[in-house]
Amino acid sequence: MSSYKIEIVAEVANAHQGDPEIALKIASAAADAGADAVKFQLYSGPELLVRSHPRFEHFSKQAFSESDWEKIFAPLRARGVKIYADVFGLDAMRIAAGSDIAGVKIHSSDLANLPLLEAAADWGRMILLATGGSTAREINTALDIVADAGLRPMLLHGFQAYPTAVEDSELNRLIWLKETYGARADIGYMDHVAGDDSYSTT
Repeated sequence: MSSYKIEIVAEVANAHQGDPEIALKIASAAADAGADAVKFQLYSGPELLVRSHPRFEHFSKQAFSESDWEKIFAPLRARGVKIYADVFGLDAMRIAAGSDIAGVKIHSSDLANLPLLEAAADWGRMILLATGGSTAREINTALDIVADAGLRPMLLHGFQAYPTAVEDSELNRLIWLKETYGARADIGYMDHVAGDDSYSTT
């Protein structure tokens, strides 16, 4: 029987509401609770959205500077916490690459963003590839770029409604991903089920 190493990654996302101290407290609490790693979303307003977007100001106010990120990452690294970051553009990728973290995640909306994929692959560390809503062509293209750098990524399935109804989780897609790409990538799941749903803890 095959054995698998399951890694639990706690998502901080934007729960910090733009406060670096809160971001650090959330990540530290997740590590204290037993999470194997924590993950942040690294972006800037201009890189994430056009200025005319109705949520441009909202996300701009929640974005951290490079020095803010170092204030968050440094104490976590010091205590041995594994850190991942979603990167939403080349500038975000540059900051991640200079922060000595474990790896980056590419959002499914960027699975055809070749410059970003190439920059992540050139960095040479772990790459998580979100596949929710992605086509087989997009997944194959991303895998080819990562494989050229000699890396084995993690493909992450997850329907990103907030929260996701259990019946919409489509867990059978994990089987398809494993059968189709298991020789080239590890497989993971991004859970967005409501915290008060029994499925979230069973």
